[in-house]
Amino acid sequence: MAIFEIGLEDLQQGVLAAAFLHGAVAAVIRCDGRLRALWRRLLENPAERLPWEAPLIDIARNHHGSKDITVSLGDVYYFQPGLHGYIARKLEIDRPPGAGPAALHPARFPQGDDTYAPPADLIDECCSITDRIALAMTPERAEAPPYKVAVQRLKYQSSSDDLGLLAELTAHSLGRWGRFGYAIDCQRQRFAGMSARKGPADLYGLLMMVPFARNVAQAANALAGRIDGRYRIDDDQRVIEGPHVDSRLFTGLCGRRANIHTQVYAGDRWEELPVGLDSIAVFPGRLAERCYGLPATLHRVLQQGGDTAPKPDDPRTSNVTLLLGAT
Repeated sequence: MAIFEIGLEDLQQGVLAAAFLHGAVAAVIRCDGRLRALWRRLLENPAERLPWEAPLIDIARNHHGSKDITVSLGDVYYFQPGLHGYIARKLEIDRPPGAGPAALHPARFPQGDDTYAPPADLIDECCSITDRIALAMTPERAEAPPYKVAVQRLKYQSSSDDLGLLAELTAHSLGRWGRFGYAIDCQRQRFAGMSARKGPADLYGLLMMVPFARNVAQAANALAGRIDGRYRIDDDQRVIEGPHVDSRLFTGLCGRRANIHTQVYAGDRWEELPVGLDSIAVFPGRLAERCYGLPATLHRVLQQGGDTAPKPDDPRTSNVTLLLGAT
């Protein structure tokens, strides 16, 4: 079975590890009302202004960047076609050995003339759910490596036009060489070859900038994409995040989605990952592969029918994903 289902209270050490070792690529963990309660506190609390509701200066004040954008914290604004397409608030919880208090990074968020700090019991609840999943990811008689708890709220766009405009805004804020590099990165994300991503993909991105070489490179890549099922999409779908594996121990997803879909690759086909508020969908990343030998799950994020998407019923929470993970 590609997607394994189990209750949160039934998780014991090694349960998820055994399922992933025997061919599962994701697990759906039923959480009853516990997940909905956490969602309400993280997404429906009027005291916290989330970045997609905030002025740009507040996003900048709350941004804690890194050379590797996947480990940046705070408020982030990422729109690079095929790689990222969201506005998000990302937290990391670091717990020292022993009984010391947990350290939250960042600890508070400026919002206008005020600040917001997540309460300690909310952080404890995020850790409680994540710890239970991490234990089930740890094979029997093995010890879990030290990890930090990731709590991320990701806002995706319902409209394909809006997604494109935000990507253009990002590109147009760069200088001449920055725009050139951005264009290369956008092209390299279309490269249909997972085995040697960096070198060949970089070469493909450069060739797509050369008028006479572009047609040949594009034709060859289109042929490779038709052969390799990992790159096939329907006519009414748009790739937000192309096929990739995460670097963390595991990724857990829940949320409210209208036309955003996460798919996991199972054997020779893509399978829809159920993402809702009564369960959390979990799959292993590279850290689990390195520590336990669990195959990291290839997955992607798509937008469905973006040009004809209905207006969201609640702009604050529609197409928002809550991610819990161990990193």
